[in-house]
Amino acid sequence: MGQNRILEPHNDCALYWAITARQGGSPDGATIENQIINFEMGQIKLLYSQRNLEGAGSIVNDMLAFYPGNPQLLQDKATIEQASGGGGGGAPGAARRFLVNHRHVNLLRGGQEAYCQGTLTIGGDGTVSYYCTKTFDPTGRCDRVTFPKGSIKSVKMSGTELHLEVDHQGNWDFFGAGNDISSAYQAITPFAAKH
Repeated sequence: MGQNRILEPHNDCALYWAITARQGGSPDGATIENQIINFEMGQIKLLYSQRNLEGAGSIVNDMLAFYPGNPQLLQDKATIEQASGGGGGGAPGAARRFLVNHRHVNLLRGGQEAYCQGTLTIGGDGTVSYYCTKTFDPTGRCDRVTFPKGSIKSVKMSGTELHLEVDHQGNWDFFGAGNDISSAYQAITPFAAKH
């Protein structure tokens, strides 16, 4: 099986089917899932040691689609971004951008969760936007939304999760590398009514 068939397409790849089998109670599914995880984690380390940061980052992002809150993957992501000069820095007042996963909860499907991946941008004027670049939701949902200045009623951070409550646009949950989520929280907090 080729590299991209191990992790992509999201809902028809080896890891997806191994997780599905494990969730269905198959011990073979759990064994295969663990073998894939170990292989991919080894690939991340190998590519990183070869300074192939784009390749390592791509695998980390693909794995985060399946395990969005995994601390090791989030740490690897932060390490890779730091090594490549990425991350959320920038001049004061400039827009700050962060690669995040956005959680979808489908209440019509019994609270089933899915994710999309994209860029969370915090403008110096208090405007916050999320632009999906890749979806891992079987319904194809890929959000692109802007929260105008003053519309964020509350912002909360818990570990690698950022929760926004937005006037007339509901609740939004984002996950990312710990330092990115912390930086995004700090950038949004001055513009939120509650934190």
